[in-house]
Amino acid sequence: IFPSGGIGYVLSELAQLLASEKAQVTIAYLGSGKLHETLTKDLENKGVSFVKLPEPDIPIAPGHVSLVGSYKALLYLMNEENQFDIVHFNDYLGHAIYPLYAKRQGWLLDKTKVVVTLHGTTMWSRLANKQLPHTIDIISV
Repeated sequence: IFPSGGIGYVLSELAQLLASEKAQVTIAYLGSGKLHETLTKDLENKGVSFVKLPEPDIPIAPGHVSLVGSYKALLYLMNEENQFDIVHFNDYLGHAIYPLYAKRQGWLLDKTKVVVTLHGTTMWSRLANKQLPHTIDIISV
């Protein structure tokens, strides 16, 4: 959860709403950066759990944050301790790709509803923020 707004703001509001209705809510952070401590503590005080997922033990598409994040999510969801009724992803960066492949193949998330919220394309976001492509990761699928 980042303080800049947008997707992070919407997700923090959704998490708070679900927790206020006594749902167990866990946010699994897929990034490699530092979480905003004030925001995470505030949400934890409102009943939302945070898990910062570790980096994979093996190199997965080095430098490709989308695939690394997706692989982190896959490993987390493969752990039998992490069973959920609903798993929510954002379309931004495509982090749902590996878990959804596994669900489609029938070897993961068979009793779990997976929701993907569509916000807009990554390129649209980058252009709106006046960020031109500067790495292969940005223009690769």
